[in-house]
Amino acid sequence: MASTALAAPLDNKDGFWSEWSEATFERAAHEQKFVIVSLQSWWCPAQVSMNRETWADPEVRAELKDHFIPVMSTKTAGPTSRSATSAGAGPRPSSSARRAARS
Repeated sequence: MASTALAAPLDNKDGFWSEWSEATFERAAHEQKFVIVSLQSWWCPAQVSMNRETWADPEVRAELKDHFIPVMSTKTAGPTSRSATSAGAGPRPSSSARRAARS
């Protein structure tokens, strides 16, 4: 992942966090999982708490990894705030990924 200022250190030694990318969304479609996004901000007290108390909890990580594709995004990575709130924002799955999701 790109080096950025985060709210609190995020451990990714276990590969928990995926990057915001076309490949991540294709993987989610193929595995028939939703993508859960953590928007990181160094200035947000709630994000500091989430990183230290929730995202660091092994039970939370295991449960989320079983059912979702966790993605960490910052202001410099992933969608812009404008595009993230637009209809159809984010990478679009390829036609093969869309077919796999339907089957």
